[in-house]
Amino acid sequence: MNRARTQTFRMLLAVCLLAVIFPWTNAAAQDETPSPTPIPDEQQARPDLTLQKDQIPAQTQEQLPADDQSYDKAPINLATGQLLKVTSSPLRWGHFSVLSFNAVEVYDSNFLFRKDNPLSAQAGAVQGLIVYAIKTGRMNFSLQYRPQIWVSSESTQFDYASHLLDMHASRRISPQWSVNFSDRYQWAADRGNLDQIGLTSDYASNNTNQNPFLVGGRRLISNIADFSVAHNFTAHNSLEFSARHQYISLSALPIGSTVPDPVATENTQQIIGGQLGWSYQWSRNNSLGIHYAYDREFFQDFTSSAQFHSVLFGFSRRLTSTLVLQVNGGPTLMVPDKAPGAVQAPDIRQTYQGSAALFKTFHRAGFTLSYSRSNDFTGQVSDGLNDRFGATYSERFFRRLDLVVGGAYVRQNYLSGAHLLGKTGWTEIGYRLSPSWSFYTTYSYLTQGGGPTLYGPRHLVTSGIRWSWDAGRNEGFGR
Repeated sequence: MNRARTQTFRMLLAVCLLAVIFPWTNAAAQDETPSPTPIPDEQQARPDLTLQKDQIPAQTQEQLPADDQSYDKAPINLATGQLLKVTSSPLRWGHFSVLSFNAVEVYDSNFLFRKDNPLSAQAGAVQGLIVYAIKTGRMNFSLQYRPQIWVSSESTQFDYASHLLDMHASRRISPQWSVNFSDRYQWAADRGNLDQIGLTSDYASNNTNQNPFLVGGRRLISNIADFSVAHNFTAHNSLEFSARHQYISLSALPIGSTVPDPVATENTQQIIGGQLGWSYQWSRNNSLGIHYAYDREFFQDFTSSAQFHSVLFGFSRRLTSTLVLQVNGGPTLMVPDKAPGAVQAPDIRQTYQGSAALFKTFHRAGFTLSYSRSNDFTGQVSDGLNDRFGATYSERFFRRLDLVVGGAYVRQNYLSGAHLLGKTGWTEIGYRLSPSWSFYTTYSYLTQGGGPTLYGPRHLVTSGIRWSWDAGRNEGFGR
């Protein structure tokens, strides 16, 4: 049986590699087409070319023309964690394009997260990213689909598939009014995203993407929908209303797991919320604003709930040509509902929500520090906020070797009971065979604990080959 599954994986890997190798000649030719005007090697290797406009003096920046796509909130690339700027590739059929493909082998030292007697597992996966996109002068639409197929020696260790689907639509109704809608659905098998690191940074757009890494060995179903309407009073002043709905469902602990989950009774969560905010932007990467946000959380099929009222103040400031600071935060009132059968409602709690990020770019490198306190999903359902710290550093050596190192810490708070603590660290090394092809290896370390409950440490090692088509890939420092 094990031999048959191994052969199945090898056949899948061979078929998928052949599918992308045949058109590789055209893709490589397009990648390596010489520029009509020779460009110095040093300039070609710069990963932060998008900073050139930002290095223009402030008075010149004010005169830059407005971006025709400024009404569009670009979605996140499901494969890289950075903004989706490229939606077509040489592998395309009409509006459909294959943006990336990779085959990966994974080793998990402790797939049940046991403190004692850990069990290891190995598996192979084939992943891809398919995009359907339509762009016009006043409308953008994109649909990303990232399937993932696992093959392992024992079916009890890894499930065979997980799916990630993202839909994004934006429309400029008039020069002053625009609307944006996005919906992301994820079905992740047990330990279905083992190659995902905790924090990714996009230095071209000064954006961070935090991935949930608190692991309980559960199957995840998630759907997050956002809708926003924006009105531009002037080129600098804007008002925006947004609404969101988030649904999270976690399965029971897998068979064979001996680790007690401190929140095993919390399996489902829904968040319905809205936000109204004003912002003023006087130049690129320099803005300030104020927002009021309301969230209503429901747990376990609406048997309990909590409300959050927040007033958030924020600003973004380019301190130097290579240093950007973003800060956002303010007071929050947490209003828990009275539990069924309870005589008295819980006390209203005063706390805060916020985030901060510092982006620093060098000649061929980038460094990010981030902090957040919010009710964003960290991997476990909770009726409280979470505090999260993260740092990542990326650098390119010799135009072909990419290095990424980072770490993150999260404290998932609960209104009652022990908090859950999690730590992770990672490093990734990638070697580019061409602008589109690369080999990579990633090592990740995970550990969790909460009160008297201790989880065993977990070591993950992934290695594989990746084909990725992204004209702006140099701006992200790897991945």
